[in-house]
Amino acid sequence: MPTPFVIALALEAPNLFKNVSSTEEIMVITHEKFTHNLNGPKMPDICRQYKLKVGKLIQLFKPEKWKIGI
Repeated sequence: MPTPFVIALALEAPNLFKNVSSTEEIMVITHEKFTHNLNGPKMPDICRQYKLKVGKLIQLFKPEKWKIGI
């Protein structure tokens, strides 16, 4: 079951944070994959319904130039 709080926060981010002007700037990070099943949707399926971007953690690292290393 997707975490409703994460999706609700993403949808409300423009109202809550001054530096976010629209939901187009928001990306929900999850390890889940699309199911394309309305009877058992995962977080990516619900985000698509609300037009929110979905990505994996590594997709957040690249634009921020974060590196993983020892």
